[in-house]
Amino acid sequence: MNNLYCPYCDEDLGSSVDDCHETDVEYEHQCPKCDKNFIFTIEYYPSFTSNKADCLNGEEHKFEPICGFPKEFFKNKYRCVDCGKEEVFKNKQDAKRRKRRMTDYKCGHKTDGVIILDNNILSVTKYLQWAEEENNLKTREKCFDCFLLPSKQESKK
Repeated sequence: MNNLYCPYCDEDLGSSVDDCHETDVEYEHQCPKCDKNFIFTIEYYPSFTSNKADCLNGEEHKFEPICGFPKEFFKNKYRCVDCGKEEVFKNKQDAKRRKRRMTDYKCGHKTDGVIILDNNILSVTKYLQWAEEENNLKTREKCFDCFLLPSKQESKK
């Protein structure tokens, strides 16, 4: 943390200046040592922290229950301690079972078998196309996301 110094006498004025918090604002201050007035601005610099997230690199999520108040809002909610992904499970056993049913695909991805989360007929049609086209349910050549990737790229054009 940087301290504020008087530009005239270099007196260290500390880091806390009352009621001065906004950036891009020029604040006026009087030095208690040399009694001269000067202008200062506040600058904040970003700080970064990085953590490993093995689940984003093909490993299993590490789900833990989310606690909070009111308890009813957090019931059956779990969060991965590595990446922050949240899911709803009936209990801790369901969260553990999800880990066991992960499927590896040759494209390098893993999936829990839950592919479609809506009842849109186009989603179901696309799933059937994926399952039949390369017999993906048996060969596991491409996960559903990789299968959709070419059509996602075309829609961006």
